[in-house]
Amino acid sequence: MSLTPLRSALAGWTPRGGASADPLHAIAAAWPAIVGADVAAHCTPLELAGGALIIATQSSAWSQQLQFLSLPIVAGVNELGAGPPVVRLAFRAGAHRRPPRSRAVAAGSPP
Repeated sequence: MSLTPLRSALAGWTPRGGASADPLHAIAAAWPAIVGADVAAHCTPLELAGGALIIATQSSAWSQQLQFLSLPIVAGVNELGAGPPVVRLAFRAGAHRRPPRSRAVAAGSPP
């Protein structure tokens, strides 16, 4: 018997109600696939407002880079079919926070 890593087991899971229950959640879950893992480390979908997807970025440079990539990003988001169509991107520079890195537990310290 082999164990399946939790990440692999949950990869295809969606909450009850499917993606349509929360379009932003569906976009956030697919974000690394839409923009690529390297880009996703520097930005996060934050809010849907009036046809715009508001994205928190690490800096104004990332906002500008994503503006150049807006057509394929909008197309990728709309391919999900989660909620109303996104027609444009808007950015909030400096609002993105990197996820915390796992820290090695020092020998002898409690977990």
